[in-house]
Amino acid sequence: MRRAGALALAALLTACAGSKPIAERPVPELKGDIALLPFDSMATSLRGPELLREYVQKKLARLGYNPIPLEAVDDALRKIGISDGGQLRSVRSEIVGNALGVTRYVVGNVEDFSDQNVGFVRRRIVDLTLSLVDAKTGEHLWENSGRVEKTIGAFSKKRAKQAFLTGVLENAVEKAFGKPLDRESRRAVAQVMRSFPRRRH
Repeated sequence: MRRAGALALAALLTACAGSKPIAERPVPELKGDIALLPFDSMATSLRGPELLREYVQKKLARLGYNPIPLEAVDDALRKIGISDGGQLRSVRSEIVGNALGVTRYVVGNVEDFSDQNVGFVRRRIVDLTLSLVDAKTGEHLWENSGRVEKTIGAFSKKRAKQAFLTGVLENAVEKAFGKPLDRESRRAVAQVMRSFPRRRH
């Protein structure tokens, strides 16, 4: 028994010694001509604002900009004590611009991001406001809002039950893929970015 225990311990120590430490993924380079900052949010969803920010980032690239990688933006902001979009109001725009190395940046506010599946009515709402800020002056050079609301009504108990079950299934699928209110999010971003100035080369 002692010999078996000793062998097992030796095998465990060997395995531990041979295992490689998990390498930390390097933060992308802080390089680009515009920065998309973390959104302030009135919504209870944590993933919603992140998803909207990812879609806006892609839209900026399609409009000809070279946006700084989101991870690099977040890392630079943490170094000046900002970890949440709601904190940006208390920091001068010039400080933010210097930390990111840009002359302009985009801020956003998620007014609503909800899926209400109660009784005879189901509402899926995404409401987003974006602003383009001059880092030197703090002036808002552009601002627009996008709101998408999908309402599904049921006029009988049977249909209400079917609508409720459909909503539960849809939520489960979206949660599994990490994309809550995906269609509404894409439409809201397309709506709010429709008038965003295209970059001139």
